[in-house]
Amino acid sequence: MPFYDRSMGVGARRQQLNFELFFEAYRKGELQFADALIARLLEQGSNNPVHLSYAGLLRVLAQRDVKKGLEMCEQAVILGAFDPVVFLNLARLHVATGFRTQAVTTLRQGLRVHSGDPVLLDEIERLSPRRPRVIEGLDRAHPANRVLGKLASRLSSLRN
Repeated sequence: MPFYDRSMGVGARRQQLNFELFFEAYRKGELQFADALIARLLEQGSNNPVHLSYAGLLRVLAQRDVKKGLEMCEQAVILGAFDPVVFLNLARLHVATGFRTQAVTTLRQGLRVHSGDPVLLDEIERLSPRRPRVIEGLDRAHPANRVLGKLASRLSSLRN
């Protein structure tokens, strides 16, 4: 049974339950159902930026409405920059629409606000894995590593 804060009003408890139901459907990949649930949550008056960001992401994933979904996620970032989830959802939207580089930029913006957030860091690593340093004992920015790294990259592209 979920924990409820006794100070929460009935409306807030209902929103929490509806969000839990939404998140379970989203996690299971039931995108149409999750989209309907999160839309209903917003219609019931939720002004939570996290809810708005998920609604924007689902607008793209379930309905293919990129313009509206992007507007919703960007608005959620403006309203709720205090929560890394809004940055994560905007980045997922960019990945879903084929803008991987923009997704990484969004995650880096999130890290400026939430430095060291493990979820944002993991997502950046997943989207833009770096090759290991050529000379492990030297810093990545060391001139020797930079020159040798560029050379190795060019050699590998010639092989392919």
